[in-house]
Amino acid sequence: MADVILWARLDDPTPAVQALEWPDIVSYMYLEQVPHRWVSAPDMEKGLSLRHLDPNLDFRRWERARLFCQNWELRWEKQDGLFWCVYVGSDRELPDFERAPELDLSIAEPVSKRCYYLWGLRVSDAALDIVGADPQPGTQVFLELRVPRLLRYPVSSDARRVKLVTCEYIDPASGQTLYHRCHSLQEESCHEPL
Repeated sequence: MADVILWARLDDPTPAVQALEWPDIVSYMYLEQVPHRWVSAPDMEKGLSLRHLDPNLDFRRWERARLFCQNWELRWEKQDGLFWCVYVGSDRELPDFERAPELDLSIAEPVSKRCYYLWGLRVSDAALDIVGADPQPGTQVFLELRVPRLLRYPVSSDARRVKLVTCEYIDPASGQTLYHRCHSLQEESCHEPL
């Protein structure tokens, strides 16, 4: 059965998140708060989050989000006081969502998976003090000199690098990507951390 795209404008995305039956450990959430002023370093650290999904979170405080597992993704962006939500994945009914008529994924070839490296190399536990990071349960600290903040990813302590795996829906006639969604995270552990 082909995947579908559903959309809705909601006052609160939390009920949509809770309506989906998320797999426990293999579901992730990338959350972003959009700054409306110059932000300090501590505010910057709190403004982005990539971690395992907690469906009981109050999602209204996150203006942008991508929640995903291997079978679907729910994303949103807040505009004019409403959350513009898009679901892409296995066919289902979601309260207040409707099909996106302009894009039919049933014509797409089987889902193509591509991997993209996320920024940074993992910082060893011994070097956390040097970079000014506190350990947090469920995440590892990564450092990329081109990014002005420490990065935290929900991976094991064996991970040296992290890849974002995406699903891409390809039009067989043109070869163009019709749509894409996040699928999972993949760890790469080949060397010692920094």
